[in-house]
This record gives sequence, structure tokens and C-alpha cells, in this order.
Amino acid sequence: MQVNERVWRGLYDRNKLRWDIRYNAQAGCEIADLYLRRYALQGKTQAPGAKAGQLPLIVYAMYNGGPGQYEKYLAREKSGNP
Repeated sequence: MQVNERVWRGLYDRNKLRWDIRYNAQAGCEIADLYLRRYALQGKTQAPGAKAGQLPLIVYAMYNGGPGQYEKYLAREKSGNP
């Protein structure tokens, strides 16, 4: 998952993120889950404004670029340039 140790330094152990593959992967799964639950689902069964099948793409975009990518992804999709 390659969690950035600088970005997540206050929540995860920086040394373990750097050298422990299992710890890093677990942290990455927790982050993806956080973005899925807090931003993509928002208590709904489908991400608001998203088409069917886009949920994994939205979560991936947020994982790589932060939660601000949620709205940006939907805007790109709407413009036909995802």
C-alpha cells in the first residue's frame, strides 16, 4: 500500500511504515477504509453523484491524493475526463 510516512506521521509509527511491510499494508487498508466510510459512502449505499462501479475508483483516487479528490473525481467524470 506504501503509506507515506510523512503524511501519516502523527497516526502511524514512521519507522514501522518504512520497514515493516505488514504494518504498512495494514495502515493502507485502514486509510482506504476510512476514505470509503467517511467520504465515499457518507452513510449511504452509493457515493453521492457516482455511477455504479465507480466506488473503487473514487476510493483509489482519495487514497492517492487525499479526500479532496472525491469531488474532483466526480467533476472529471461529469466532464467526460476521468
